[in-house]
Amino acid sequence: MEKNNMKETLNRVSVPGRIFDLLWADDEFYREVGGNKKVTSAGKFPRCDQWCDESGFHMAFALAGYSPADVSITVEGSLLCIGGIGNKVDGTRDTSSDGQLEQSDEYPPKSPRPGVQQGMIVRGIARRNFRAKYFIHSEFDLKFSTASMKDGMLEVVVPRSGAIEPIKINVKEK
Repeated sequence: MEKNNMKETLNRVSVPGRIFDLLWADDEFYREVGGNKKVTSAGKFPRCDQWCDESGFHMAFALAGYSPADVSITVEGSLLCIGGIGNKVDGTRDTSSDGQLEQSDEYPPKSPRPGVQQGMIVRGIARRNFRAKYFIHSEFDLKFSTASMKDGMLEVVVPRSGAIEPIKINVKEK
C-alpha cells in the first residue's frame, strides 16, 4: 500500500481471521455488517452486480457516460481497485500530477455561454470521479483478471486460483 494513502495513525493493523471466515460463510453476519450505515453509504456509486460461474468471479459495473479510457483497474494484494474519471461539464478531466484519479465528485464551475443552453438543465446521469475497492477471496487469482467494457457496462472477471499452498515460517530461538 502506498504511504501517501495510508492514515498517519492506524486504529487496527490486523483483523482476526474469524471475522473474514464469518463474512465469507455466514449470510446473517454479512447482512448485519453490510447493513451498517458507514458501510452502505460508502458504496452507492458505481452500482455493481456480482456472480460466480465456471469461469470465475464476475463484477459488472453500470458506467453510463464513461469510456474505457476513463476507467482504471489496479490490484493491490487482495484488493481490486476500480476508479473512474467523470466527464466534466467543460470537457476536462481531473488527474493529479502523478496521473492518479482525483477523489472529487464536484463539477468544475462553468460560465454560461449565451445562446448555447437555455431553459432548465437536468443532469440525472452521474459523471463523477470515483474509486471503489473490493477485497477478493483468496480462492480467486487477481493476477489473471480481465476487464471489458461495452455500452457503458464494465465487466471484470477474476478466475479461480489453483490450490493455495500454505507457507511454513520457521521460528528462531533468540
